Amino acid sequence: MNDSEEKEYWHAFIEGDLDALAILFLQYAKGLISYGMKICPDEEIVNDSIQEVFIQLIQKRHKLKQKDQMRGLVYRLLRNKVIDEIKRINRSKRIDNLIFNSSSSIEMDAEYHLIGFEEENKKNAKLNSALEKLSVHQKEAMFLKYTNDFSYEQISEVMGISIASSRTLIYRTLKQLKSLLSDN
Repeated sequence: MNDSEEKEYWHAFIEGDLDALAILFLQYAKGLISYGMKICPDEEIVNDSIQEVFIQLIQKRHKLKQKDQMRGLVYRLLRNKVIDEIKRINRSKRIDNLIFNSSSSIEMDAEYHLIGFEEENKKNAKLNSALEKLSVHQKEAMFLKYTNDFSYEQISEVMGISIASSRTLIYRTLKQLKSLLSDN
């Protein structure tokens, strides 16, 4: 489906045509599942979240704008839904742990999580430090490739460079990140 067809279906959906949304759903379902699985490996959570996103679109159709970009909106909504569900599950697990564990195991569990949290923070700080050293051009390419799962062809279109240049840019950026991370 090309961009103009996507926009036509999007506009038709906003005007009330649910069949248009069904067509858009079929167009994006595979990519949304793939993206969701990168965020959370639980297929059930991802599939439920995708359904909730499309239910939310139907419920809030009157608030949507014709100029909204369907693809970006749906991916953003999915990301937020999956993260919210993970947080809800983690809160539930923590409550269950507090109810069923003895006080000594709670202390050990809290200490274990604190150590894990500190290690995760160190890794994130190291990665953020390395990412800060990348150029804006490199950051944009990485965002398109790994956050939006764009192909090299799509990256070349968005950034106005050749396909070969987009491949080279991603390769060199990954090589630079690896070097920066190993130096720290």
